[in-house]
Amino acid sequence: MKPKLAPDITQGSLFEIADTEKGANIQYIDPDKSLYSFKGQANLSGESTRVTDLELKNFIPRGSTLKNSSDVYVMALYTGTDTKMVLNQGKYKFKISHLNYLINRYMLYNLATMIVLQVLLS
Repeated sequence: MKPKLAPDITQGSLFEIADTEKGANIQYIDPDKSLYSFKGQANLSGESTRVTDLELKNFIPRGSTLKNSSDVYVMALYTGTDTKMVLNQGKYKFKISHLNYLINRYMLYNLATMIVLQVLLS
């Protein structure tokens, strides 16, 4: 299990960040397939602007389990189809059995025959 850490400027100061007069701005790289890279920058404004770099040790991928943590505050950066796990899934090929394939072909053949007969007999 790899330890994940909060950035230094946010450790122990979550109530200061949540204050309405202060704000946080996070800039990060666009979604990519690489599971082992993440770069970003957190800017906290207030009395003095504090900046810290974000890296892989601050990033928790989708589906992770957190242990030994009573309270956790997170910010979701990649969601939906932009998550690294979804980007790595690749193309999904819909599987169909050979019997199902044959039944579908015969149904289309029967449907085409019925349409042709309907047109000819009307």
